[in-house]
Amino acid sequence: MSPEVAAAIWSGGFTVLGTVLGTTVTLIITNINNNKLLKAQNEHQLKTFNEQRKQQAETLQAEHNHQKELSIIQHSLDKRTEVILEFRKLLEESMGILNYFHSEKADFERRKMLKARYKNPNAAPLIKEDIDEESISLENMNNMFDHALQQIGPIEDKLIPLETSFNLLSVYLDKEEELLISKVVKEVESLTHLIINGLRNYKEIGDPTNPYVQMFVHISDPYVPRLKKLQDEVKKVRNITKKYVYVHKLEK
Repeated sequence: MSPEVAAAIWSGGFTVLGTVLGTTVTLIITNINNNKLLKAQNEHQLKTFNEQRKQQAETLQAEHNHQKELSIIQHSLDKRTEVILEFRKLLEESMGILNYFHSEKADFERRKMLKARYKNPNAAPLIKEDIDEESISLENMNNMFDHALQQIGPIEDKLIPLETSFNLLSVYLDKEEELLISKVVKEVESLTHLIINGLRNYKEIGDPTNPYVQMFVHISDPYVPRLKKLQDEVKKVRNITKKYVYVHKLEK
């Protein structure tokens, strides 16, 4: 082989080797860059994923807290409604007994028990002022008092629960509302005690001719005016309590 040919072969070999090495280096650099890019992409994706998970967790926690707050508010509203309705129930039951005691039906029952004669029996209507006091026997008077106590007596079991219920209700009231309802509760108690104590007192006195005996038939003063005033105040209480029960409807 001539020196020229050998030199050419060696030169070509080095050229091929250089090309191979250059290509290899280029591939290595490209792979390194690709790996760096892939790593950067993975890190970015991981960071994005973590941020999304964090946001989702925060959103879920916020929703949980919101639902918890709504649950607490709803429980509070339910409790308030329960307290208001219990108070209304006791008040309406108490007023029902007082109203019945002052009704014509209840009054007629008491008059039948008293069996009093009237100076003008043909008058229409019959009035208390025409009753012949001497015609009232002790037995009939006591029967009338006993029957009257049966009519009004059930309200005594309502008074303490009514007072207790009002104390619970007062937490939800403003000062003006609390004052008004407090007066109504006290008037229910006061009128009840006035009637019941009067019945028991005059029965104990045992005098059929006592003019106060006739206060409980053809019933009027002082009971009826106080009852009518109380009824007007109870209407105000109904409006106040209705506002708290149906607050969402009233706001629309």
